[in-house]
Amino acid sequence: MKSTFSAFPEVLLVDATYKLKELRMPVYLMMVVDGNGQSEIVCAFGTILETEESVSKMIQVFKSHNPAWASSRVLISDKDCSERAVFAKEFPGICLQLCLFHVLRSFRREITCDKMGIRAGERDHALEILLKLAYSRSESDYNQHYEDFRLAGLTTVFTYYNDNWHPIREEWVKCFKNAAFTLGERTNNRLESINAKVKSVFARYLHA
Repeated sequence: MKSTFSAFPEVLLVDATYKLKELRMPVYLMMVVDGNGQSEIVCAFGTILETEESVSKMIQVFKSHNPAWASSRVLISDKDCSERAVFAKEFPGICLQLCLFHVLRSFRREITCDKMGIRAGERDHALEILLKLAYSRSESDYNQHYEDFRLAGLTTVFTYYNDNWHPIREEWVKCFKNAAFTLGERTNNRLESINAKVKSVFARYLHA
């Protein structure tokens, strides 16, 4: 793991799978992509407490054994606020990016008729605009979709978007993400596949 990370530290993918074993603890995996485009796990750790302090301590241990961390340029994760705060602190200067799969899933989960007080057709229209925003090919393209969104009359959804997603558009919109060195990675799908294999061996709440 140390040798692989030392050779390919530029792009880090981080994700957690939750409530494994009898302790119901999250297990975090950190992955890089090697010179052949293959996925390589470079770190695995579990924490009983899901606090910033616990995750920060684990990252510090990882860094102490892997001085190549200073060469990491991009870190891709989901939108867990506490974890991302740790990543920003422990990897100063790194470009944080959001997994596009998790972003689109968050849109579908948060933008519902009940939560937003909208009709089914309005929800479909909002999700269509958000998909266009996510795949914007340029900043001007993004600005046009954003203006269409503003004029669509979807007030509650637009407010939610401005509060949660517009300020961090550089972390998840295609045109902005492409400006960073990502090796073409936009999602954590590689890690999701590994997590599925982990769960097939260590089922939730499984006693040793």
